[in-house]
Amino acid sequence: MTTQTTTSRAAEQTYSIELPGPPGVLPFPKDVPTVPLLVIEWEKLDDPEERKRLVEACTTTGFFYLHKTPVDPAPMFELADEVFALPMDEKMKYDMGTTGNYFGYKKQGAMTYDADGTPDLIEFMNISKDDALQQSPQPLAQPEPVAKNMHKIREYTEASHTVVRKILEVLSIELGLEPDFLGKLHDKAQLSGDQTRFARSPPVPKGAKVKDDQTLGAHTDYGSVTVLHNRLGGLQVRPDGVTWAYVRPLKDCAVINLGDAIAKMTGNFLKSSLHRVVSPPGVQASTPRTSVVYFSRPANDVLLAPVPSKYVKVDDQGPYPSAGEWIARRARNMMVANHKGEETFKAGRGTEATDVGR
Repeated sequence: MTTQTTTSRAAEQTYSIELPGPPGVLPFPKDVPTVPLLVIEWEKLDDPEERKRLVEACTTTGFFYLHKTPVDPAPMFELADEVFALPMDEKMKYDMGTTGNYFGYKKQGAMTYDADGTPDLIEFMNISKDDALQQSPQPLAQPEPVAKNMHKIREYTEASHTVVRKILEVLSIELGLEPDFLGKLHDKAQLSGDQTRFARSPPVPKGAKVKDDQTLGAHTDYGSVTVLHNRLGGLQVRPDGVTWAYVRPLKDCAVINLGDAIAKMTGNFLKSSLHRVVSPPGVQASTPRTSVVYFSRPANDVLLAPVPSKYVKVDDQGPYPSAGEWIARRARNMMVANHKGEETFKAGRGTEATDVGR
């Protein structure tokens, strides 16, 4: 059995975890650069040493593996296959549009990923947390596979939110705040941009207009905490700020990263790091890549203002956008239909470096 060894500088421990090996998944190659992210144990998150390691990850790369969470992504991968197998005209009935709404279906090529307006090579379906929990005042129509399996999406949403709340608890304590401070800003009972996403990118065709086989260009996430499950490589980060390297999928691990909302509220004490999606490496490149993601964001009316912590430097004096406004602005300006050049592209950016897309 192939294994990957990941070493933690903080705990001076070595973790050797089996790579995912479900039937039909081609092996991740051994000869490509990978990022040595910390592996955090979910079941040890009440242990002070494990919490220190989580904080180390969140204040450096903003990425880490979380091992053995209560989230079971398998039903969501099956549901994603059903959704993406639908005819295009059926999927387009649930198109998210171009006005800043970020729930529904997005076809391949509907978004830009650089200042030149290059269309992306990924399709996805975003399902609102508030629809899944049956608390939306205006629930959206859903494709038939989603509608009949909403109870499964609800279970996935609840489990993912449990993970998010625990991470936010650890970070609140590190910031010198009440343990539930950040969690209250992400109250699942409040309307928010939280969503479950099914994403799929096909093998990049020869001659396609892409850069470095990118299917989704360099970006930061809109919200606070992202819980990602994938079975193939393709996600890349650049921990040194220069060189892109793959994040290798590990068995029974979610990939966790922080987003712009929590970075803005903590004056970048907590890191929202650039990442992108490219073709899977080696033999995996011949296979469509499917991901299942839960994006957690503050409640829509929460202002992305600095939290009252001694670790937070207040350089930005406002005015501060609400979480709902932040999401809508970024989503609207990323659409190909709204692209008017570099100015539009920059308006769709978050806390990224200024050279993104160049």
